[in-house]
Amino acid sequence: MSTNPTTTMTTSTSMHTTPHRSLTLPLLALACVLSTAASGNPSPSPSQASSTAGVPTIEAIDAMSADELRAALSAIAAVRKQPNLSDEASAEAARAFNHAVARLKSDSASIAPPAAQDPESESNRYTRLVDLRASIHSAAEKLRSPDLSDERRTELQRDLTVLNERMREFTDDCANASERIPVDQTLLITASQVRSMLFSQGVAPRVGRTVDPVVAYIDSVQNDLRAGFSNVALQLEDPLSVIRISGKRWEVEEAKRALRDALPAYVERMGELIEAERRVQFDRQREQWRIEQLLTVNIDWKGGTLQELMASVKSLVECNVVLADPSVGGLTIPALSVNHVAPEVFFRSLQSLPLADDAQLVVTVVAPETADGSKPSPSAQSQGTQSQGTQSQGKPAIATSPVIVIARKPVSAADSPSAAVTQRIFDLSDWHGADKKGIESLIGAVEFAMQADGSVDRVKVRYHEPSRILFAKGPTGSIQLIAEIVTAFRNKK
Repeated sequence: MSTNPTTTMTTSTSMHTTPHRSLTLPLLALACVLSTAASGNPSPSPSQASSTAGVPTIEAIDAMSADELRAALSAIAAVRKQPNLSDEASAEAARAFNHAVARLKSDSASIAPPAAQDPESESNRYTRLVDLRASIHSAAEKLRSPDLSDERRTELQRDLTVLNERMREFTDDCANASERIPVDQTLLITASQVRSMLFSQGVAPRVGRTVDPVVAYIDSVQNDLRAGFSNVALQLEDPLSVIRISGKRWEVEEAKRALRDALPAYVERMGELIEAERRVQFDRQREQWRIEQLLTVNIDWKGGTLQELMASVKSLVECNVVLADPSVGGLTIPALSVNHVAPEVFFRSLQSLPLADDAQLVVTVVAPETADGSKPSPSAQSQGTQSQGTQSQGKPAIATSPVIVIARKPVSAADSPSAAVTQRIFDLSDWHGADKKGIESLIGAVEFAMQADGSVDRVKVRYHEPSRILFAKGPTGSIQLIAEIVTAFRNKK
């Protein structure tokens, strides 16, 4: 058996005694070997002696290393494509090609790594596969260029053939596979925090896709893998929170590594975003509270005159309060305590307070009208704002605050505490209109008159149908008014 003078022989347990060389032959050196084999330059080495130009003998093929076998395969393939090749030469080239392929497969099987590998050798194998994949895609991309010369195209096709042959060495690694792995617990916890944050902000799902940190992470890893020419597919399967990985077996392992290696940085970044959003929310809430303090009444009033109360409120919040009569400011306002109340709402509430001498307040809020004639909302009034850019009758809108006018409610004679209370019975038995419809009309007229008189709360009217008697009780003035209404109904024809 012949030997290659440029290599050192090592003993192997395989079918042939094969020189053991590194399989990572640089592309530049490989291109030189290919061009030499294809050109048929003189002075070939003993391992490259052939019976047909460019076709090595069986003995020479047996003595070749793995890299030389790949170069020989490319050379033989080029010879077989030559036009006008004789039948004898074609048959010889076919035998040489088949023998070289068998040798290459045999050597690949003999040097294939054992099933149980140390982590370093496994990592090296995946590194070689990644490099091979990148080289194959690079060569294929270059071949698609329309500006290639015939010589350069032939060279790239030979390189691509060799690279594909090298990839086919990893038969088991390139088999199709599918695997499911659980989503890391750390990622699930982080995703839950992000979802809670988005929900609290009322963030709606994007069109066609949910805002989900787990899906976003899987997509980012898949995009990175696709950028490296991987065809692996990653898909989240709910509700079990598992990731289905489909593709070549080695690319599935590559994806599992990528999912594991990229996770710490992703979780850390998500944590930074969550913390930053928490700080923003805290600052926003604090600013909102500060604005509410400036725009609302927050007071613990111990009691005093209305004038003193107005001064205290004005020292806390900007508002416009006007007394219709200076004497109103001397009315005593009892103790009260309120928080986060708009100024106009606060002063309106004073109308319901029981004051000395049965005095009552009337509070009127004069607010600016919007362009459509409606009043602004209380919140807008309390902030003294109006929609910017709104125009009324061709004039630009001006942001103004409402004016709060406080006056004493006038006391009618009927409402006076000193007004005499009397009662009267009206006999309607001789009234021809004292049927159901007539009585309803009469009582309706009495109620309308009492509302107009302002004494509806102090007047009581009852009708006893069997005896046809109308009973009325209230201030004397109101009873007199009721008597006039009854007389009018009696005389009505």
